[in-house]
Amino acid sequence: MLDFKAEREKAIEALGLALSLNALPEPKNEFVEIMITRGEKRVAMPCRVPLSEKPGTVELLGAAIFSCQLYEESDDILEWSEIFQLNPGDGETLDEFSAFGVAYRDFQALLGRDVFETLMEAFAIYQAAGKAAGSIRE
Repeated sequence: MLDFKAEREKAIEALGLALSLNALPEPKNEFVEIMITRGEKRVAMPCRVPLSEKPGTVELLGAAIFSCQLYEESDDILEWSEIFQLNPGDGETLDEFSAFGVAYRDFQALLGRDVFETLMEAFAIYQAAGKAAGSIRE
């Protein structure tokens, strides 16, 4: 049987990526920042995707890609804030949405457009396979 987690770990290593959490969320703050480093370049990606207590690199990359997927699927801040049940008129929501837009573009630049799109497509296939199987498992 194919070990998808091991294959994803190999891909992360081949890309030269290092991923970590910037900090655990404060009680009033529901999002964390995923620090993504490749060589000298670094991206701080805001993330509202639920994570395990001690996420590994595979989980962090998956959360970053899923966050990008949600951002791509949103036409604007209204749709994005609805996904996370946020008030689009709140200044903090606008700041977070704007920060995510910058991080999204920086993440794309860090990986290169072709690699970024390949990861996005691979993640969509992984999600579809998980849905077809009834659940997504490591």
